[in-house]
Parts: sequence; C-alpha cells; structure tokens
Amino acid sequence: MTVIVSVTGAGCGCAPRRAWSASPVPAWAGAAGTALVRWPDADCTGSPYDGRGVAPTDRMPVAGEQRMLGLDGPLLVEGQFWCLFTPAATAVNGTPDHPDELPQHALVRCTPLAVADARPGGAWVRVAVEEVVPLTEAQKRWAPSSAGSVADLLPPEGAGVDRTSVRCGALRYVEWSAQGDLGRRAVFREGDGRSVLLMYAEWSFDEEDVAFGHRPLSAAETAAVQACWPSEG
Repeated sequence: MTVIVSVTGAGCGCAPRRAWSASPVPAWAGAAGTALVRWPDADCTGSPYDGRGVAPTDRMPVAGEQRMLGLDGPLLVEGQFWCLFTPAATAVNGTPDHPDELPQHALVRCTPLAVADARPGGAWVRVAVEEVVPLTEAQKRWAPSSAGSVADLLPPEGAGVDRTSVRCGALRYVEWSAQGDLGRRAVFREGDGRSVLLMYAEWSFDEEDVAFGHRPLSAAETAAVQACWPSEG
C-alpha cells in the first residue's frame, strides 16, 4: 500500500507540492528530492511533537533500517522519495559554519510506512531506508553526465546577493542568497584543475529541493563559478 504524506505550509497554508514541481529536475542529476526534512535520534520511535523540541542526530541513516523522519511543508510525498541528510551541527547552523561535516551529507531514498503525526507545517513519518548515497560516493554511484547546464546555480546578472564559499579538503561548498528569500547552493569536488558538481539545491522561503549527481564542469563553466566565488571564506 502506498502511503501518501500531504503537508501544507506553516502559517501561509500553502498547498502541498512535490519536490522540483516548480522547475525541471536538472538533466544531469542522478537523483533529486527534498531538503525539507529533520532527522531525530535513531531511537526515536514515536511522534516527537511533545513540547520538548527535536534534537537532530549525527547518525547517518543505514539502508535496511526504519527511522522516524520529520517532513516540513509545503510538501507532497506519494510513495518512495529521496531526501537529504546532514549532521546535527549543519542541520542547526548551516553548512558555512560547519564545512568539516560535508563528507557526512547524504541523499537518502525512503519509503513511507506510516504517518505518526501531521499538522500544518510538518509531519512525522516512519520510513524504511532503502538506499543511502553519501556525498563523497556520488561520483561512484552515478556515471558522469554532461547533460543540461549549471547556469541556474549562478545568481541573476546584476542582482544584489550575499555569497559564501567554504571548503573541506577537495570539497567546495558555495551558496548565494537574495535578501533571505531565495537562493542556490552547491558542492563541487575540485582537483587537478577539474571541477565536478556533486550536489545542487534551490531554495526559497518555504521550499528547498536538492539533487545529487556526477556533473563534470567544462572549462567555461569552471571559470564562471570561479568568477562568482573567487575565494573561500
């Protein structure tokens, strides 16, 4: 039986939407889904709506186990879906403050088993973990693709945006945001003069879609990224 999870937006009452429903999934992506998720401790077996708040976990999901998962709205899940896992500190404070946790990011394929609790803005769902792809394994999981473009990663020409770039070894994280209302972020593996896009995300006030894949950049694309984010820090 397919379990459907339908969550409206908090406050605004925005209708549920599938990840990537507003724009096409990147043509190069191996898999895409939502980053509007929360991962509590693996021992959590019931609804965390108990007034105490939910502490995120550092324990990456493992294929074959069952976990409790928080889904934030607006979001519509119909059966199996992909979602992002980030360690606790990143989940609370964001990647720029914790670039050392980039190797522990992962895209997780889940099957909803039961809705433990749902209300406007969020739901807690028991899921079966089907597959886990750490960011560092994306190049092995998916064949290289030159399809599509990375132009959507770059901010609109002339737009006033805040830009950030941080690094963890060969992994480089970049992001831009416009007045906190919308933005883009990505992770590249850089080395030997080459750059490979592993993760890309689009976000706005109440939406965040994420894709993993193996997208080598051309020399022109690499130059465009370097021009937008010329240095880390």
